[in-house]
Amino acid sequence: MKSRTAPCIHVTNYKARQANKFQNAEPKRLSNHARTTRWRGGQPAFSNRSEPVLHGTFFGDRLFDVSEIPETLMDQLSLPPTAVDRSIARAAARRTNPGIQKVARTATWAADEHILLGVAACIWLLSRRNTQRQKIIADHLLATVVASAALPHAIKKVVDQERPDRCMVGSDRRGVQESGNARDAFPSGHAMHIGAVASALSWMFPGKARLFWTVGAAISATRIAVLAHWASDVTVGLATGVALERALRTKAQARLATCGPTIRQ
Repeated sequence: MKSRTAPCIHVTNYKARQANKFQNAEPKRLSNHARTTRWRGGQPAFSNRSEPVLHGTFFGDRLFDVSEIPETLMDQLSLPPTAVDRSIARAAARRTNPGIQKVARTATWAADEHILLGVAACIWLLSRRNTQRQKIIADHLLATVVASAALPHAIKKVVDQERPDRCMVGSDRRGVQESGNARDAFPSGHAMHIGAVASALSWMFPGKARLFWTVGAAISATRIAVLAHWASDVTVGLATGVALERALRTKAQARLATCGPTIRQ
C-alpha cells in the first residue's frame, strides 16, 4: 500500500463539493472510494463506526471546513434587495391590514401559473376546430404561458433572495402570510406570467392593449402588497416576461405569414 503524505478525506456531501469549486483549488489527496475521516486528538482515524464526522477537505496544509462558507455562496448567487426595495416593503408592511391582505391574495391568483396553464390549455384545445390562423395564435399563447411558467423556477435555483414577508414584518403581521419558499423572492413568477401574457394579448388584440396592461400592472402590484416580492423582483419579472413573449412571437409571425396578412406588430 502506498504511503500517504496527507490524510485522505472523502467529500461526502454536495456542499463540500461546491466548496471545492468555490475555492478554485484541488485538495492534496482525495480518496477514490467512499471514506470519511473522524478526527481524534488532532490525527485522522478511519472508522466504519457511526460517530460524528467532520466533512471537509485539505487546501494546502489546512483542513477546509465547509461550514465556514455561507450556504448561499456554495449553492446559489446571493442577491440582496436595494434600499428602494426595503423602503417600499417597509411602507407596505406598515400600512397593510387583514382586509387588504385578503383582497390582494385573492387578486394575485389571477396570475398563478396553474390557472394560466389551465386556461391556455383550454383555449388551445378549443382552437383545434377553428381556422389555421386561430390555431397558430393559440399555439403561441400556450407556448408563452408554458415558457413563462418554467423560467422563474430555473432562475430561482441559482439566485438566493429572501422574501420580504420573512424579514420586513414585525411581530404584528397585520394579516401578512408567508408565501412560497423563504428564499425564492427573485424574480416574481407571477409578474413574469403577467408580462408574457399581457404582451401576447396586446399583440393579438392591439385595440385593447391599454386594458391588458392596466389589469396586468394591478395584479403584479399585489405581489408587493402581500410582501411576497420586492419591487425590483416584480419589475424584472414583468420585463423578462415581455422579452420572453417577443422572442417566441417571431416563430408565430413566421407561421402566420404563410396563411395571409399578419397581425399588426
